[in-house]
Amino acid sequence: MSFPSPAADYAESRPDLNRLLVSRPHATFFIKADAQYPEQGILKGAMLVVDSSTKPVHGSLVVASPEDEMRLCRVQLAPFPALITVNSSEVLWTFSEPDFDERSQIFGVVTYVVNKTMILQN
Repeated sequence: MSFPSPAADYAESRPDLNRLLVSRPHATFFIKADAQYPEQGILKGAMLVVDSSTKPVHGSLVVASPEDEMRLCRVQLAPFPALITVNSSEVLWTFSEPDFDERSQIFGVVTYVVNKTMILQN
């Protein structure tokens, strides 16, 4: 017969990144950043965790394809509803209503950014 360890109550389990980063598995996608966006804290090659079931709000970072090309955009609701490019603050798409129409092609909201901080040297 064995007794449980008194330290068992204080032992932490290993962190599970799926539990930490993915709240809706069927609506969550991982997209690799093809460029660097320093203002958003995104390095080139970062893994973007994108939730396609989350409704964007003012200031949300989203993956959208308003011109048939996947782009990282910021949602603006005031002074007028629009999608703004994150690297140049250019207005890509405007909306007549605060709701997002089908033509905006918002794929999902970026919920987390996973950056690699180690720099590899050859």
